[in-house]
Amino acid sequence: MRYLFIRAMIEEHYDELTRTEKDIADFFLGSFPPTVSLVANRLSDYLHVSEATLTRFAQKCGFSGYREFSYQLKEQLAQMQGEVHPGLSDKALNVLADYEQILDANQALLVEAHIHWLMEQLEQAKRVYFYGKGFSGLVAQEYSIRFLRLGLVSEAVTNDDMLHWVDGVIDASCLVIGLSVSSETQSVLDSLRKASEKGA
Repeated sequence: MRYLFIRAMIEEHYDELTRTEKDIADFFLGSFPPTVSLVANRLSDYLHVSEATLTRFAQKCGFSGYREFSYQLKEQLAQMQGEVHPGLSDKALNVLADYEQILDANQALLVEAHIHWLMEQLEQAKRVYFYGKGFSGLVAQEYSIRFLRLGLVSEAVTNDDMLHWVDGVIDASCLVIGLSVSSETQSVLDSLRKASEKGA
């Protein structure tokens, strides 16, 4: 697990956070100063929030609490600092880490029978929709572009307004693919259920 995976978890749940929790999220998504302590009581003072708010933030992002969140973050930051890629800029390193994460996750999930099933679904579908928010929304956009290049009509649906709009046009001729790092993004799950009820 990498720091970018934690970023993905935060981004995926960002819309579910309160205003104060979004301030915490913005701190971790930005380039936070390395001198700032991640110890709960010190960070809460620095961000002017309560320790309970830190805990709720971490839980909404898929962790058991702030203790687990900060532990994972420290481990992943240490791991990234130990990796050497001479000559690459920070942006290039971020892209490289993103793709490594995607490849690692996909390799663990690949089952040949599932691939054949998906190919059959793609051949039958008149239109393909990719649902995803936050980091998963970026992945949805990339997949949509790749499918368009293959000649398949596809669209990335990446926010709640788009999900509600697409709910009204989905039918049995559509293939809907949901993307979620946590597998718990409620608006995506709700729209997938509605699509299934319409035969998609």
